[in-house]
Amino acid sequence: MLDPTMVAAKMAETAADIRNGTGLPIPARTRNQVLPSAEDWARIRARFGLEG
Repeated sequence: MLDPTMVAAKMAETAADIRNGTGLPIPARTRNQVLPSAEDWARIRARFGLEG
């Protein structure tokens, strides 16, 4: 059996790790269809060496 509180806590922890690791914000449900900004794309492309 899964404890819903522990599942929610682990999901929040995972979201924080993703946000801290990539620098990208985790979008709210109302913004699910919104792409990252041009600044976010540039930062991520630079981080992975895709500029050029």
